[in-house]
Amino acid sequence: LMFIKIYGEKSTVGYSVMPYTVALMSSGIWLYYGAIEKDGHLLIGVNAFGCVVETVYIIMYIVYSPPHHKIRIIRLLSILLCILCTIILFTFFMWKGNTREEIVSWICFGASISVYGATVGSVVRAIRTRSVAFMLITLTCVLTVNAIIWGVYGFLRGDAAIWVPNTISLVLGVVQVIVYLVLH
Repeated sequence: LMFIKIYGEKSTVGYSVMPYTVALMSSGIWLYYGAIEKDGHLLIGVNAFGCVVETVYIIMYIVYSPPHHKIRIIRLLSILLCILCTIILFTFFMWKGNTREEIVSWICFGASISVYGATVGSVVRAIRTRSVAFMLITLTCVLTVNAIIWGVYGFLRGDAAIWVPNTISLVLGVVQVIVYLVLH
């Protein structure tokens, strides 16, 4: 819905690109985790799709951003891409097998929490202004359902790197929905 508004108004109208850049970074690191994990086909497929979708969203955001924001967004994306490449290269050449998987899983843990945490800024803004106008409620609801699905999947697989951050993310999502409902 946010991107329909941005497209319709031909302006980013006060929305933040941060949740989408963080989600792109997270999808990238989860894509790598899926590639090094022995049964990571589902992780690869879902996160490759996620990378494509987030890239399209970010491009649309850049197109409709004011010129000074475009430069800032491109710098941010460049930094995140450098961090992602550094993580991949460093873990690929420094560790092998289970050790690499374990280290990357902890990085994925942090990336997952950051995706859900990235929308917290809009919650803080909503509380401060007593307005939900810029809360990303659709994104929050989708991410909350996503956390439930991935949490169950990770739990059934016995993969704490998947179920633990998604449980935390579920709590963050529920809190954000409650704030939205209270202020709406």
